[in-house]
Amino acid sequence: MACLFVIWFCDNFFMYATALSSVNIGGSPFINFALSAAAEIPGGLVSFPVVRYCRRRRSQCVVLLLAGVAAIATSLLPLDDFWLRLVLNMTCRFILVISGAIKWVYTMEVFPTAARGFGFSCCFTMGRIGGIVAPFHFSAPSLVMGAAGVVGATCAHFLPETQGVPLPDTFEEADALGTDRSKKFRLKPGGVDGNTDDVSTDAV
Repeated sequence: MACLFVIWFCDNFFMYATALSSVNIGGSPFINFALSAAAEIPGGLVSFPVVRYCRRRRSQCVVLLLAGVAAIATSLLPLDDFWLRLVLNMTCRFILVISGAIKWVYTMEVFPTAARGFGFSCCFTMGRIGGIVAPFHFSAPSLVMGAAGVVGATCAHFLPETQGVPLPDTFEEADALGTDRSKKFRLKPGGVDGNTDDVSTDAV
């Protein structure tokens, strides 16, 4: 849960900070903000196949790391090269939309049914806190945003893989995610492990 908290905080902080910093790149702040926001449209379209076909942990790590590298690269550019800085800002917005889509699905798949709503609410709250903190990053903003992406990617590395795994119903199943023990919880035609006798009807 702690890793998910950090991912939500860093991702939301990164997203809001990127949006706010677009007006300080140089040139027209209105055009910069509009172009930066427009980058979210293709990001949203790309997020559909990413969430559908890519592994959760790997894709979450990659997108956050790429966004972090783009932000750090922005800090290395001269201030008068605002067009390239704008392109990198748009790249961050594009990537972070994909990251946001992954984290929403990933969070719901990690928590068991008994605590899924509560766990998601806690993660969402941490994300809101990250958004609140975003306007106050005055010192070296691009470096701070890049660091947030790298930290989030590092935390995602320690999460279990959930793609293709049935949603955990109990804390035992949630703890078994990403381990050999999770294989016994995989659903097969005819019931658990193909045996219809293993399917409990107590809830009916």
